[in-house]
Amino acid sequence: MEQILKDIILSNKPNRKETTINQYSRTLLKLIQNLKLKDINDISFIQDTKSIDNYINSLDTISTKRNIYTAILSLLKVNENDKLYLHYKLKEQQLNNSQMKLYESNKMNDKKTEKYNSITKEQLENMINQLLNDNLIQDYILMKLIYLYGYRNEISNLQVISLKDFKRLTDNETKDNNYLVYGTKIFRISRFRYKTDKKYGQIDNDITDKKLRNVMKKYIEGLETPYLFTNKDNTHYTNQQITNRLSYLTKKYLKTDISTGMIYKISLNDFIDTNNQLKEKARIRGHSQAIQSQVYIQNQKS
Repeated sequence: MEQILKDIILSNKPNRKETTINQYSRTLLKLIQNLKLKDINDISFIQDTKSIDNYINSLDTISTKRNIYTAILSLLKVNENDKLYLHYKLKEQQLNNSQMKLYESNKMNDKKTEKYNSITKEQLENMINQLLNDNLIQDYILMKLIYLYGYRNEISNLQVISLKDFKRLTDNETKDNNYLVYGTKIFRISRFRYKTDKKYGQIDNDITDKKLRNVMKKYIEGLETPYLFTNKDNTHYTNQQITNRLSYLTKKYLKTDISTGMIYKISLNDFIDTNNQLKEKARIRGHSQAIQSQVYIQNQKS
């Protein structure tokens, strides 16, 4: 089948380099494999546009989706009157437009990019430690959790609960909440409500940093509410208040305001070449490694 694909591509695109033809054929073979097609001896499979579109739509990155459509188009002669050609050409163009919008968005966010590139990992860590030295315990816990585990603002409503009580909760009780679960041998964040919860469901991760664990254990002993992060009136933070607090703290200590996303980007600097750790950080945040690479790593300065 691979040679059939290469011959058709070469016939349609005689000026394409051999490396490009090989790439197209590999992409198409992988598509056939992922569609679980068997005994394929021709290109009639591309007529099933619905199955192909559904599979491509399930993928994460724009570039991967576009590359598949481009490979499919290499099997077809340019014909503006052919419905099959027009279908795939339109899909490719739509993804090209989306990629351009993303590029323009990144250009618009250059100032934000410069912000996090102007803050080093060491500066951020020093700031977090200074919060502890200044006895701003809640702020220290907030910043440290975001820095180490890449949480978004959804930790604003973290409820502190014992393992025994947590196990008694029903699915209906947990579905809209996030928890700090503690026990004799457990100290864990369990999140049910976050940006991508419909896709990834419940996400658990243990608090493994010993210094942070010790500070948090002592801190929760004196809490007067079930929430970890509270205002002076003992109401829990909102997502917007997380943003506001981070902005205030980073302006005060770093002379510029940075968000949870920027903190996550900075925290990844040590792990760019360590796939297992990157995979775990992506799992905890609640997104794929493809999104991690496309959005949070690829724009970092080397």
